[in-house]
Amino acid sequence: MQDGAAWIMGTAMAVLALLGLIIASNATDNTMYYVGLGLCLFGVLFNYGMIARRTGAKKE
Repeated sequence: MQDGAAWIMGTAMAVLALLGLIIASNATDNTMYYVGLGLCLFGVLFNYGMIARRTGAKKE
C-alpha cells in the first residue's frame, strides 16, 4: 500500500472501531452489543496489524 492509501484505510478502520463502540453502547439486546464490540475489536486489530507491517515488526 502506498502511504496515502494506508492513512485512508487506517482512518476508516478507526472510524469503524468508534462506530462499533457507539453501537455497543446504544444496544438494547445482546446481539447488537456483541456486533458492536466485534466491530471495535476488528478495527483495532486491523490498525495494529497495519502498524506492525509498516514498522517492520519481526515475527518470532
